[in-house]
Amino acid sequence: MVNRLRIATVPVAIMALAWSTQTMALYQDDVHISSDRDIISADVNARVHDEIRTFLDSGYPIQSVYLHGVALGFTIDDIVYLSVSVRPDEAERYLDVALDMLPTLPAWACRDQSETADARYAPVQSADELGPVVSLSTITSKFFDENIRLSPMPEWTRNHAHLRVPTNELADLVGDGYWYRNDRDDRPVNEAVFVSLYRYEQQVVVDGNLGQVRDAIERGDAATPVVVIYNNEMQRPVSDFGEGPRLADVVGAYLGQEISLTSVPDWRDPYSDYQHTASIEEFEEFTTIPTREEIDDARWDKIVTELRADGFQRKPVIVSMYFDSSRVWVDQPDRLTAARELGMETVPVVYLHHSIDRLPCGVAPGRDCEERIRRAAELASQRSATARSN
Repeated sequence: MVNRLRIATVPVAIMALAWSTQTMALYQDDVHISSDRDIISADVNARVHDEIRTFLDSGYPIQSVYLHGVALGFTIDDIVYLSVSVRPDEAERYLDVALDMLPTLPAWACRDQSETADARYAPVQSADELGPVVSLSTITSKFFDENIRLSPMPEWTRNHAHLRVPTNELADLVGDGYWYRNDRDDRPVNEAVFVSLYRYEQQVVVDGNLGQVRDAIERGDAATPVVVIYNNEMQRPVSDFGEGPRLADVVGAYLGQEISLTSVPDWRDPYSDYQHTASIEEFEEFTTIPTREEIDDARWDKIVTELRADGFQRKPVIVSMYFDSSRVWVDQPDRLTAARELGMETVPVVYLHHSIDRLPCGVAPGRDCEERIRRAAELASQRSATARSN
């Protein structure tokens, strides 16, 4: 059973071609436009935000600023948000110009509705503002009630954390819910405990995989460092798929409803986290598993040697899904052939979810795009007014 606790949190920003995960984002002042998508995306950093500010302060026409941003690959709603955040007194004019320019812009400059404007341009808060020890319920209520998130994401592999919370709160929330597993005895165990928050049904899942909470209790620690993972409305812990998650159910949920799983902390060596195990037969629904005769001898010897030594602990089987075309790819299916010959019945699986959150080419900007731009301008104005009052 998944434990649930009510609370709240925050963020916003833009893009430069780089791999982005739900735990990665760039920040500028109180602005953070971020995408929770595990896709190639562009995140606006301090340089881009300052560039827009410089253009506007130098008297460049807002039309030129918009076209410059679109030429760099940004969507028009993100450019409007940042422009209004720089000049909130010009919000109405900036909005009118953007709407007037829509027919002249390429279709890909308009983001689709897969991520709401309120989620994309959510407010952020620094953990430093909350003090040295904070109730976990304060963090969760900020997220669930106000969509406020802590930023930036700490470097947890270096034992950095968002903040410290009472250990007894964590102990009360450790339950059956999980979003990853690990079987390695030599996996690095970092100090911070992961706490994953889900807007869906306001779930709170505390990581019980690595025993940090148990160890903190045994040591008598009053407070424990935590890293908070924020999930969007369509993300779920894999435990929501039942006691024995099936490959077809996870794939079907994403391709059918765009419901995705929370990413594992790190599937690469030496962490080797995975989401669940699946039988080799389950993969045959989505890929052709080669026969032994179809695999080069040198390649075969390499795979068998690696699997005999470490199994799949150095690298799980990776399943990539592309929502827009309902495609599924299984990385290195020849490893499944070797695993079957070695008598392995199940293998660990990691899912990568991909979607291009833009309108397809040839689709003219319409009401959806207009409403998104209006909401971006409105949120930027509201945030600027709040910042001034504080």
